[in-house]
Amino acid sequence: MRKVIVSALGAAALVVVPLTLTATPAFADPDSSQLCSQNADFGFSHGACVSLVESDGHSSAIFVSACKEIQQQHPTVFGALFKNLGGCVSSLNNQPSPSPTPTPTPTP
Repeated sequence: MRKVIVSALGAAALVVVPLTLTATPAFADPDSSQLCSQNADFGFSHGACVSLVESDGHSSAIFVSACKEIQQQHPTVFGALFKNLGGCVSSLNNQPSPSPTPTPTPTP
C-alpha cells in the first residue's frame, strides 16, 4: 500500500513540479498565454497552464486535473490520503513553490 501511495504522489509531482519550475516568474515569458502555447500547454488545458504561470505555481486548475488523475488511477490510495477532491487540491496548493535559484550550502 505504501508503495502505491508513493507512486501516486510521485506521479502528481512529476506532472506539477517541472511545470512550476518552468512557469515561475524567473523563467516565465511576460506573456503567459504565449509561453503556454509555445510549450503545448505543458500537457494541460490552455487555461490551466496560464493559471499556473500567473499564480506563481499555485493553480487550483492544474491541481484539480492532477487530483482527478490520482483519484481515477489509484482510488484506494486517494481515499486513504484525501477526504475528497477539495482536500487533494488544498494539499497540493499548500506546497511551497520550488525555488528557481538553489540556495548555496555553506562550507565549513
